[in-house]
Amino acid sequence: MSRKTSRSQKEVLAERSTESLECRIADFQLQCGEKNADLVSDVADLRKVPSSKDELCENHPHLSLDDLDSNIPQNFSVDIGTANFDCYFKDSDSDYLFVSLRSWRSPGERLYAFQRWTYSSFVNARFLAVNNPMYYYHPDLNTGYYIGSNDENYLEYLADIVKRIAKTCGIKNERIILFGSSSGGTAAIHCGYLIPGSFSVSINSQLLPDIIQGLKDNLSNSGIELSELEKERSDTGYCIENGSSRHLFISNIASSMDWEPLIRYCNRRGMHLHYGFNASEDNRFFVWLFEAYGVGKNGGHHAWENRPMMYAIEYVYKSIIERGFIDPLLPCIFSEFWFDRYELITRKEIEKQKAEMSPSRTSDEVVSSMEYTQENPLMLKFKADCYREGSVVSRDMEVAKKHLKAAAAIDKTYEEDLLKLEWAMSIRSEDQEVLALVKSLIDRHVSSGFAWMGRCCRDGRGVSKDLQSAADWYRKAVDRNVGWAKPEYFDVLWAIGTPESLAEMVSFARKESPKGDLDMRLRLAKAYSQGRGVDRDQVLAASLVKEVFSADPGRSDLEYFDALWDLNLEETDAEMFDLASRLAGSGQKEIQLRLGRCYRDGRGTVKDIDAAIRWMRSAYDNPYLCIELITRSQQWDAEFREDLALLLGDFV
Repeated sequence: MSRKTSRSQKEVLAERSTESLECRIADFQLQCGEKNADLVSDVADLRKVPSSKDELCENHPHLSLDDLDSNIPQNFSVDIGTANFDCYFKDSDSDYLFVSLRSWRSPGERLYAFQRWTYSSFVNARFLAVNNPMYYYHPDLNTGYYIGSNDENYLEYLADIVKRIAKTCGIKNERIILFGSSSGGTAAIHCGYLIPGSFSVSINSQLLPDIIQGLKDNLSNSGIELSELEKERSDTGYCIENGSSRHLFISNIASSMDWEPLIRYCNRRGMHLHYGFNASEDNRFFVWLFEAYGVGKNGGHHAWENRPMMYAIEYVYKSIIERGFIDPLLPCIFSEFWFDRYELITRKEIEKQKAEMSPSRTSDEVVSSMEYTQENPLMLKFKADCYREGSVVSRDMEVAKKHLKAAAAIDKTYEEDLLKLEWAMSIRSEDQEVLALVKSLIDRHVSSGFAWMGRCCRDGRGVSKDLQSAADWYRKAVDRNVGWAKPEYFDVLWAIGTPESLAEMVSFARKESPKGDLDMRLRLAKAYSQGRGVDRDQVLAASLVKEVFSADPGRSDLEYFDALWDLNLEETDAEMFDLASRLAGSGQKEIQLRLGRCYRDGRGTVKDIDAAIRWMRSAYDNPYLCIELITRSQQWDAEFREDLALLLGDFV
């Protein structure tokens, strides 16, 4: 699955040639495939079975810092001050120490828990997971950042534990990796500040004190006021900018709660961010921007890494530590996989919701299941489709339009979906909005935008009606191989009707017909049957129509009838009438209406008005059901209005 490249943050991709991209991918694959590679764990580890939950044991020894000087057990707790730090440790011969910190705790979630503890089976490092002791003392606390209390600094205690274990294992501070997501990532940055030379990796983390009010209230309810704490606990920017540690900040631009505070912070620092990899001037703060639309509440915030992405993250931070640099293109490549993974997750969720749709589910239940989708354009598109089609929820085009607008505001690739909906709604007061969408497509070099501009000029939507201008725009679309523009281009040239336009029309149709364009072949047949742009040749016209339906038996009988009707040839009308007569008895209302037309006009049969009315009434069951259609009759062609007039007589 390839990602559409319309996102403005991706200028860096455009700066690379295809050859350069391929070389870098090949180089990365070579390094990943090397046995005993220092920078990347062996690829076979991807298939390792994760550690067993039996390795987590709540019945473990309680140790002091001094007890960590030798023989560190797998499960233990460290008591410092009022804090009790539950720890899980997995030893190896690596010269790296990977420290995983816990983030959010949901109400009712168990207290004894370690985030990402299964990473111990594949991360190429000695592994330490540390639980947040604050959750034991504040049962209602959702996220505590390992801050402690107003009077006690748990971050210092955490840093002491990490430094003591690193010393026991003979690991330098520069090889200590503090890792976490959300509040755990924030704690990694603050703890990293307290361990000189260490390296923190945070994903979608908060930048204290710039956090949403709900998180501030959660801390305040637990007696913790950020404004009363020293900067090393209350100001993430301070920790990043001071000290000798380095920090890799990985953030999802599809999550406003993560992206907006980061932008504010980087603007204050004078850092201009772009999609992919960014580095500060002092080469101590690195920002990796990716895009992934998760599902559910705050889905973008929860678009975490998976195991293969963790390998990519490991490659990036070890390259910085050991080489001093990372090719900025590689995080862009990794980010595309990140995007594709969550697009697949979203599509699976959409299919799941479709499968669960049934008349037994109320509209409120369906809407509730899609409530938290405001930052995922795919989910917004799905929601719009439900309202547009009336799938379980009541059909509401305005609500559908609202959700498509939200999707297009996030990702411009949904602008054409919005355009299709607004065009179908045909609200003339909104024609300028339609035109703005068309211009946006053209500005982004979307080929179909030229065809849409042709439609605007053809129908006078947002611009003055001008068939010649329409033909010019359609010609540009056809030159860009926009398939659906070709028949409309032919039709506009037909409508212009000048010798020049008709000659161009026939020339174009003759060029496209041999390519297998059957719709164009039907139009060419119509031109021969009516002598438009060519000498009239009814035999050739009939032959072309039969070729089309022989080449494509999947075309409907209705289409064949309409093609024969357009030919208006005596020699094909009999076949057309026989087709309608044979199918009308099956109850197909569309065929019954067409059979009525045959009797009305005497096409392929003797003219019989009574039979015409009888078949048309069969098509509509009751003539008064057509009243609603009459009010909309200006949207139909003259022939359809004749049908209604014949059917309802003087009522019309």
